[in-house]
Amino acid sequence: MHNAAEHQRSSKKSISFAKQAGISSLLFIVLVGFSLTVLTAGYMSSMRNLQSSATTAHAQTQAQMQAMIGYQALAEFLKNQPLANIIKIQQGNITKSGTTIHYEKAASCAVNHYCFDVIGKSGGASAVLRANFEIIDQLSKTTATGSIFAGGLKVNSKDTISGDGVTITVKDKKIVDNSGKTLNDQLTGITVEKYEPTSFIDSEVLKPYANYVFSKDKCEKQNLLSTGNNTPSAKERFTCTDFNGISFSGSEWTVDTSKNIPAGVLWFEEQVQVKITSTPLVSSIISKTGIESTIPNGNTKQSYYAYAPLPYKLVRNNAVITKICGVSPAIPSQYCNSDGTLKDAEELKEFPANIGNILFMTNGTVELDSGNLGGNGNKEDANSVDFFGNIIASKGAGGTGKASGKFVGTGIIKIQGNIMITGETDVTEMNGNIKLKLLGADDASSALPGYIKSFTTGTIRYM
Repeated sequence: MHNAAEHQRSSKKSISFAKQAGISSLLFIVLVGFSLTVLTAGYMSSMRNLQSSATTAHAQTQAQMQAMIGYQALAEFLKNQPLANIIKIQQGNITKSGTTIHYEKAASCAVNHYCFDVIGKSGGASAVLRANFEIIDQLSKTTATGSIFAGGLKVNSKDTISGDGVTITVKDKKIVDNSGKTLNDQLTGITVEKYEPTSFIDSEVLKPYANYVFSKDKCEKQNLLSTGNNTPSAKERFTCTDFNGISFSGSEWTVDTSKNIPAGVLWFEEQVQVKITSTPLVSSIISKTGIESTIPNGNTKQSYYAYAPLPYKLVRNNAVITKICGVSPAIPSQYCNSDGTLKDAEELKEFPANIGNILFMTNGTVELDSGNLGGNGNKEDANSVDFFGNIIASKGAGGTGKASGKFVGTGIIKIQGNIMITGETDVTEMNGNIKLKLLGADDASSALPGYIKSFTTGTIRYM
């Protein structure tokens, strides 16, 4: 009985243990299943997040690409617009490759800079690309459209100045005589317009493009070709007395056309006096300080001539090209080929070849001498000086008490080209019995070096 009772108790214990083991297994299975469910759900959620993130990243990338496309299209558009239009632009849409992108002018930008926010959109994402464009002055070709007297023009009488269908722009739109009387309606062949402030290059800007640079301290030559070599020479020193037609005394250079003068563009640091003789001048004379041209004294009727290099060929069909291009190894590279011939007509209009259309240019005062009346005192029997090319005083006397432009003598001056006296504070004077005849300039000789507004792309960044 005792064994039976013990067995029964053991049986009950065993049954209890077996029941607990089943629940534990079931619970384990449930927990594992639940864990797998949670892991699966987490994995799926993670996948969805990754997919969403990938989609968002893709959309953002596409939006950035759209903004970049818009920037390129905007740059192309703005480069073809005049500055006056660019200033007015506030916002707009631009289309490229079938895609329309919006842009807006940025709230603030540096001086002479124009900033636009280009907005690209894709799949709900957007990207803002800030583009910075810069306006710079770049040396290039400009076209002279007439003569300029920015500080005003005072003449002796209505007969002092005449033209051949030319336009003169002048301060206050007035040409006056010595008494202050306006002569506009009494002038022959001249239309008078009001001068509006304009940017001009000064003489120093053209110094690197000269062939010979003269200074009391040193002389240098550059931009020269030798036969068969199309590479312009670098800057090198030369002895200032190499040319007996060019000398320095006191504070002034003298250029004597009757003697040896090199072909090309001659640039002077100091004042220069150009003595025009029976031998014509065929050069460009540029001075940082001032230019005075003179002719010999005397009462015998005589004609004198001064040519900028390119008008020399234009006016004189039988021109000796060596007077323009020189000989090897001193051929001006701006407008000549290495075989000593002139460049073609279209090239001659471009910078720096068009420097050859400048006869005289200075930052200071330009003074032109017409000599005296002929031996019988008749105005029609007077000395005459013919200038072929453009004469420019780019800054003027600057309040020194001198005139920016001055015409002296009692003879006749003829200018085939434009005379541009751009100093705004100093009146140009034509006194005495001088006769100035402004003749219409040929289109080719109106091409001059000058500044153009160049639109360039600057920095870009995503905001």
